[in-house]
Amino acid sequence: QLKGESSDAANVAEKLKDLTTNKEIVAFLQDYVFHNPEFVIEAIKNKSGSIFNENTDDLSLALLNKIGKSKLSGIDQKLLKYFYDTLDWGWTDDKELGWMKAIDEVLGGKVENENLPSGSKLEDLMKKERLTPEEIKEARDQINQLEKGKQKKYYLLLQEKVNYKNQRNNASLATAEDLKNNSWMKKYGIKVAGDIMCNLTSVAMALEYLGVSNPIPEMQFEDYLESERLKEGGNYIRGESVTWKMLASKLGVKSKQIDINASDYTTIYDKLQGDLEDGAGIVISVFSYKSKKGHIVRLQEINSDGLLVDDPFGNVSDYLKDRESGKSGYREQGIYDNRNQKKSEVGLGEDNLWKWEDINITTIKYAVVFYVE
Repeated sequence: QLKGESSDAANVAEKLKDLTTNKEIVAFLQDYVFHNPEFVIEAIKNKSGSIFNENTDDLSLALLNKIGKSKLSGIDQKLLKYFYDTLDWGWTDDKELGWMKAIDEVLGGKVENENLPSGSKLEDLMKKERLTPEEIKEARDQINQLEKGKQKKYYLLLQEKVNYKNQRNNASLATAEDLKNNSWMKKYGIKVAGDIMCNLTSVAMALEYLGVSNPIPEMQFEDYLESERLKEGGNYIRGESVTWKMLASKLGVKSKQIDINASDYTTIYDKLQGDLEDGAGIVISVFSYKSKKGHIVRLQEINSDGLLVDDPFGNVSDYLKDRESGKSGYREQGIYDNRNQKKSEVGLGEDNLWKWEDINITTIKYAVVFYVE
């Protein structure tokens, strides 16, 4: 019966005439979504008075929230494309971007580049899974030529194109200070500093997101940063943000520190989302001072599920509570070992989702935001 319902404007208007709130409209339309996509499109247009405006945006979002992401694959592609376009209209918030990304995945990447000129360099670049720093710089140049309102979408998508870096295969030698402050390094005969270089490794990923290339490609970027730090004669401590900012400035990158001291979505979103949308590279300092388990990771995305990060040491996603309590969080003898291996750049910490229910038991202390003008 729903499939046979006419999507003629007059018929749709008659069906909707007694429905006044979005909640009522969504309840009425939810079954039509899977059986009569043309009716849904006409209904949204009818209640909004135009093809795209604030209410088409709100209605599409409300319908999608009612249906759920798990059922997107059962929706007609034309209707999915219409949902995407309505969400893309005007100001697009974090929840809408999340739905747009989910729709894009269902459509196999066909939507995301559709508004770009066919055959454009940006379109070609955004089709790639990962980009070199040189390609990222080229993509950013292309993004800067778009209208201001469209730039943030591509800056956010560009975050996932950065190549992951594994701190545990770094070649930098441990300094005398490292050996003094970390007795376990002497105990186990560890001579390299990789296991305590989450900071510079995360900074290197943040810089590459800005399109900054490693000046000496014969060594890893984070090892280059360490060599530059050592040239300062011990005046800069590896684990302090002032050091990262100094190193970034040498490469023409500006930076700022933002105190967070929170673990909730609203605070973190309000303090950092604007910089993500403006194309900044961000590293965050995680775990409370009380835990004595500080760590630095690269922030990719803030969404309703949690924080998407690149963790250079490994995958602690399911064990944030353990680390906050003073344990490793990456390894517990005989139970689990989620540390990266030391033989390659591949690692378990790539694209990790830290869920809010786990983040809430710890603290995001501060963020360092890197940007170019």
